[in-house]
Amino acid sequence: MDYKMPLRYNRKEETKMLKKILLSLVGTGVFYGTACLLNIKLSIVFLAILIYILPMVFNIIMELLYPAKKKYQNDCIVAGITVIGYLVFGVTMMNQSGFSDYIVKNSVSAGDMYFSISSNLIHFPQLLFVFILNFGVLYLVQLFMEGKKKHVKGSKFK
Repeated sequence: MDYKMPLRYNRKEETKMLKKILLSLVGTGVFYGTACLLNIKLSIVFLAILIYILPMVFNIIMELLYPAKKKYQNDCIVAGITVIGYLVFGVTMMNQSGFSDYIVKNSVSAGDMYFSISSNLIHFPQLLFVFILNFGVLYLVQLFMEGKKKHVKGSKFK
């Protein structure tokens, strides 16, 4: 009688991926939770840093600390978590009583150039932008890490 063990993921890999996902949830919660609490009190620059830059930097750090074998699947999950955090932030921000005043206050025009905040933060193109931004950066980090490994493997020491 020939018994074969069912195919399983490596326990170490599962634990690493689970840690990365949990830390991503916590980090996303902290960044977007802070943005929700401070919402219309923040300047547009600090708000952009808090909702775009810091989550992306945090995701990069998680990628470097917990590299996964299923790279692109893992990157999709982390980028998806970031989009969910942004979605919650967007709904919260749009439901603030002073949101329309915040849009007017932070709209800037100089000559032919005009910059303003969208009144619909959870519009599909915006959610897609957040996903592509995070996934794209994580993908580039993966390419950089793979290139670095290939370079080290191919080098000869004298």
